[in-house]
Amino acid sequence: NEQFALFFTDIFMNAFSPHGIPWWLDEGGLIGSSRAGSMSNADDDFDFFALLPNQTAPCSPNSTTCTNEEFNAYIHRFLMVFWRKGMCINKFHPDPALFKSNMRLMYSLQLNRDDSLPPEKCFKESKPFAHMHLGILVDNSEKGEIETNVWAKHTTHPVDKLPLALALPTSRCRVGSVEAPCPNDIVGYLHVRNRGEYFKKSSDGSCLLIRNKWNKEKRIKAVETIENLAACGYNTMIALAPALRANDYNSC
Repeated sequence: NEQFALFFTDIFMNAFSPHGIPWWLDEGGLIGSSRAGSMSNADDDFDFFALLPNQTAPCSPNSTTCTNEEFNAYIHRFLMVFWRKGMCINKFHPDPALFKSNMRLMYSLQLNRDDSLPPEKCFKESKPFAHMHLGILVDNSEKGEIETNVWAKHTTHPVDKLPLALALPTSRCRVGSVEAPCPNDIVGYLHVRNRGEYFKKSSDGSCLLIRNKWNKEKRIKAVETIENLAACGYNTMIALAPALRANDYNSC
């Protein structure tokens, strides 16, 4: 995950001119980094969110919409930046004629592609991968909202509408020994993301600072960790800590 953080920081800053592309940690990785400074605390995958380029006219002038063919060409140009950097992209082919996006706005990527394999077979399920969720301004641009999976059908992820004010400007989070950007309002962002998936009752419980299986000693340690991260200037979910303490570390 640290390698992913360094790689994507470089590519989003330098490979997209002239000002780069905003991106930030997402989903489980965001939970882990903002409560423990480690993505593996919550999720083994490197989940992140990025804004696609040319937001106001992605496929044609004066239009925020795309036909299937237009989007295929648009997203292929975007993904080729990662392909040229040596990444393997699941369900991708460098030949535009052999690539069908099906209007997807989520892609899985791996470092250090094996070029001895055909492009469609380079992805290895046993190898670490990153989940790239992409957002685009569609009908709600005047409201400052981005959408993901807006055109894809039969996706496992819902069509999320995310207020940009929750994410931008991004802030610093800790990812092991390196840093990565996260939404400026982490708790607010996760309330909205995936329609509150991470606040619903589950085996981990509804409090993002702790897991149900943790004993009280580990829960107290988790609060101390998040306080240390915040004291070092990292963005965290420290806003949830007072309620957790007030409830004797049972809920927040």
